[in-house]
Amino acid sequence: MLQKPLEFLEGYTGWLEGSTTKYPDFNEQAKSKKKETRRALKISEESMVNSFTDDEMARRIVEHSRPKRTLKIYDGQFKLLEEMKPACKTEKAAKRLKESDVVIELQRSENHYRPLFRWDTIPDELADRIRKALTSRAPDHKQLKTAQPIIKHFQGEDTRNRRMISWDLEATTDADSQFKCYAVGMAWYRSVYDNSLEPVGCTAYMDGDQEMLYMSWWGLDALQKMIEFVVAYQKYFAESTFYAHNGGKFDLPMLLREHLFQFDGAIIEGEKCTILNGRWIGFQVLFLEHETRIYFRDSFALLAGSLDKLTKEYNVPHLKLAETVSHDDITLDNWHTFDALPLYLTHDCLGLLELLDRFGAEIF
Repeated sequence: MLQKPLEFLEGYTGWLEGSTTKYPDFNEQAKSKKKETRRALKISEESMVNSFTDDEMARRIVEHSRPKRTLKIYDGQFKLLEEMKPACKTEKAAKRLKESDVVIELQRSENHYRPLFRWDTIPDELADRIRKALTSRAPDHKQLKTAQPIIKHFQGEDTRNRRMISWDLEATTDADSQFKCYAVGMAWYRSVYDNSLEPVGCTAYMDGDQEMLYMSWWGLDALQKMIEFVVAYQKYFAESTFYAHNGGKFDLPMLLREHLFQFDGAIIEGEKCTILNGRWIGFQVLFLEHETRIYFRDSFALLAGSLDKLTKEYNVPHLKLAETVSHDDITLDNWHTFDALPLYLTHDCLGLLELLDRFGAEIF
């Protein structure tokens, strides 16, 4: 439809006006375009997936489409997210692209692409017909008053739930190139929990006037020690949500593989597991002794971006210490020789906790 905008707009206008019940169908043209792109990719020894709902595939289409066009992608609020310009092999092609006033514009919303047409590019007569048809289809005042709400009452919590734990692990590869954990840390706000059940041996840190507690475990059995700690204080941590940043790709699979799958004292409640595009978004665990639950989540699903960038944006007290540790130099045999590691892990946990608390206050 972007290749033949007037044809689409004529069909769309007829559908709006009611002269046709069929929405403009460009499936055959889309299939033809797909075959054309597949052939171009095959020549350049690239592959093509079936989905067009990612920027990488959009970039490939831009590179291999003829004639060459610039592609602009906007978000749901029409803010420009990215501008993709195809590479030009000759000066003539580059000049032709630069002088062309034809730009393909798409809106990406909820992981779907929608074509955009500017009003000033639509012929006046057709634009008037579209405006008139849109106005006639809009609900009137009486219809709006009698419309039934989809949700009558939102059942939200009266107060913000701060029963959250931030946690992080440190890992490196073994002789078989498999990642193995050698350290784990976790942090939480002290005032949120029952101090009569409070664990012993925690280290206290401050976030303004809020006290945070921190625990860490070191060694190749660090994940086991962390779970044993949570089990021992399962009443204290009951109904808490454990957040690991980007944990869906790394921390959560490792926790499951190295410990929870073999742990007899808890059940991973399968119907509550959420996996998206190979990433664990979250799951919940029922500890059998006192039948208490905790929830594991990937904070990246809430706050997309690196922890380094996000802690700076939210100006938290404990920033990520990105430059203090070179993970490429760490092995399972020498991790204990890196003096900067304990503080590095501490800041990762505290910084994520502070970040989540500020984000929660912002949206609650």
